[in-house]
Amino acid sequence: MNFNVIETKSVTISLYDKMRLMSLRRYIEDYEVVTFVDEKGREKRVMKYKGPHFSISILHMEYKPYRRLSYLLFGLIILLHISSGLTANPGMYQIYVALPYAVAFLPLTFLAFGIIGLPKDLAKIQRDVMERSFKRIKINTIALLIIFTLLILGEFLFMILHPALPHFKNEMLFLIPEILASTSMLGIFLLNRKVKVNPINNG
Repeated sequence: MNFNVIETKSVTISLYDKMRLMSLRRYIEDYEVVTFVDEKGREKRVMKYKGPHFSISILHMEYKPYRRLSYLLFGLIILLHISSGLTANPGMYQIYVALPYAVAFLPLTFLAFGIIGLPKDLAKIQRDVMERSFKRIKINTIALLIIFTLLILGEFLFMILHPALPHFKNEMLFLIPEILASTSMLGIFLLNRKVKVNPINNG
């Protein structure tokens, strides 16, 4: 009995595309998997974007200075926020001061991802890129402005309730960097308000 051996070539998808697909689950409808044959005759699959594109404009400002200033202000915020926490001030032992201070690190992390995710140029921005950079920056700056306000008000409340505090210098060493950090956060917020996002008609 004769048997015919049929040679099959498995369709592969690169590890990079697999990892990218996992990170873009919420945008899965914006992508399609395209199969092609490479120069060695092997079938491969790659992800191709088919979703909407957006045009980004920044009022009265070039994109490179906007991006550079966002990095600079964020680095300043991180430096100030961490340095203030290193002061041995009694106010940090109060829940209404310590809690906002600690909670701030969560939106700061998301803000970092948003700023790092800013595209190098503004040519036809994909929806996932737009939402994970510009939109993420907008949401987290608002959240951080609220948190920093609560933190500063909490510290002022502690100082009012304890007017004869012997560690007044330490409280100021904590408070001043946080005020400067919140001012820098306001700068990122106002900077992001200059950003205008408009959908591009692909038709």
